[in-house]
This record gives sequence, C-alpha cells and structure tokens, in this order.
Amino acid sequence: MYYAPPPVPLGAREHNGFYLRLGLGGSRFGTSFASNYNRELRGAVQGSFDQGGVAFEVAIGGTPAPGLVIGGALYVDGAIGQPASTDLKVEGVRGGSLTFDRASLALFGPFVDYYIDPKLWLHLQGSLGLAWMAFGTAGYSPAGPQVSSRSVTTEAKSSGGLGFMLGGGYEWWIADQWSLGALLRFVYVSTESNDSEPQRWRAKGFAVPEILFGATYH
Repeated sequence: MYYAPPPVPLGAREHNGFYLRLGLGGSRFGTSFASNYNRELRGAVQGSFDQGGVAFEVAIGGTPAPGLVIGGALYVDGAIGQPASTDLKVEGVRGGSLTFDRASLALFGPFVDYYIDPKLWLHLQGSLGLAWMAFGTAGYSPAGPQVSSRSVTTEAKSSGGLGFMLGGGYEWWIADQWSLGALLRFVYVSTESNDSEPQRWRAKGFAVPEILFGATYH
C-alpha cells in the first residue's frame, strides 16, 4: 500500500512572516581618529589602526512582500586585544605609539534583507542608522622629539554619528522555519564626540570584510 508523505505546512521553508537573526563572527576592524587638541598630549593628535575583530548582530523584522524583510538591527564590532596606532602624529610629528585598552563600534537602525527567491538561499541586505564608537584609555609612548617627553595615559573616548552596512549571504534550511548561513559584509561609520573645539574627537571606523555565521528564524 502506498502512503503519501505528509503535506508541507503552509509557509514552511519559505522566507515570510516574522524574522529573527542572531550572528557571530570575525572582521578586519580598523579606525582613523583625530583631534585638534588633546589635553594629556598637549597638542593635535592623528592616527589609525587596523587589526582583527569580533562581530555580532541581532536583527528583528517582518516580511511585507515575498522575500523582502524590513526591520531593525544592531551590529557590533570590537577589536581583539589592544589596538595600537600605526601612523601616530602628535603636533604633526610622526612617531611614538598610542595603544588603546579596547575599541569598538556599533550601528543601530533600520535594515532591508532581500531573498532573491523566497524559497532558496541567496539574499542581499543593507542598513543605514545611528553609529557609536568607543575607545578605552590609551597609553602614549613617545619616540624622538615629541610634544610630550614622557609616557602618559589618555582618557577614554566615545563619539556618535551615522553609518551604513552592505552585504549578502547564503542560508540552508535545517527546519521548517530555521536556517543556518554565512554572511559577507562591509560596515562603515563616521562619528564625533560632543566635546567643544578644539578638543572634539573625530573617528571613522570600518569592519571589512566582516564574516558572520548565524541562525535565522523566518
């Protein structure tokens, strides 16, 4: 006797309805920073760093059209270890090092995620939102004739602004509503502190490439 397989529930293994994604991975994390005056170093400061980072995301949304997701998300990247400036300038003189005890960026705002075929795997996404960057205390070690003739520790810094994310990925169904996947993305933010001039801190951060592995309920 032949038994037909049970029918697939309506909406199973198709990208529709409520959307939730959690992701974790790594990135090439970096930033450039500048200030017209730093109290501890007694002069203008400019530098950058570029190193490995850890990435995290949480995204929640809905599906107003087949394969089209709209919602809100939080994207976070943080430097692994203690990032150090590779091209530090103090009062225009290049040399020495500024080593932060930590550094991170965050992007929060609306996002769009589009599945080219609602039943299959490939999807493209983007986000534009509010950005935040945080730098821990930093130790300055001079080299040569610098403004400061001794090692000093600078205060922690934070700054806010705007940023965006662009990316895409693949997912594979593991249950009727759950899929696992990988994402390749680019995140960029531009921020300023709320200090008055000339002590205002300006920082631009990026995570490129950002590679995440995540689970999606959709």
